[in-house]
Amino acid sequence: ATASTEPLTPAELSPADIAMAMDLVAEAGWNETEDDWAMMMEQGAAFGLKSLDGLLVACIVILTYGVRFGWISMVLGNQKWRRKGLATRLLKEAMARLVAGGRAPVLDATPDGKQVYSRLGFSPRFGFHRWRRPREQASLRAAPGSVQPLAPDDLAQVVQYDRGVFGGERAGII
Repeated sequence: ATASTEPLTPAELSPADIAMAMDLVAEAGWNETEDDWAMMMEQGAAFGLKSLDGLLVACIVILTYGVRFGWISMVLGNQKWRRKGLATRLLKEAMARLVAGGRAPVLDATPDGKQVYSRLGFSPRFGFHRWRRPREQASLRAAPGSVQPLAPDDLAQVVQYDRGVFGGERAGII
């Protein structure tokens, strides 16, 4: 079967699917890591579409932040399967899940998907940049006194501050 005619199977994703998700990340040139995927799967819902041979050809992630809204992200598709309505299909499913739970859908998207997202009622609110620091530069030195380690006792205060700034609950991610 070819990518244009092969039936796809909806699938809830698990940690066993992270390697295939990383293939989609690499193909898109994004900077998410295996640890990012593990955290998103633990904190939210990841699902996608698989080919007959079990290959993940498209995926999406929902992270709920309290009761008001859910964040849709990681809308990725295999190059051979693009322009076949898969992103629209997954977005509609993600939106339906959020609305069924009483949450407003919010989308984290790149400009590449604007044509898909705008047809579903999403509009840009702000831009973003992907940053990546090579592992060999992972040890950065801060000016004395400007940065201090986060102590376990500080976490509640950080979560409360974030809640006020972000407008949702991200304690599990922080």
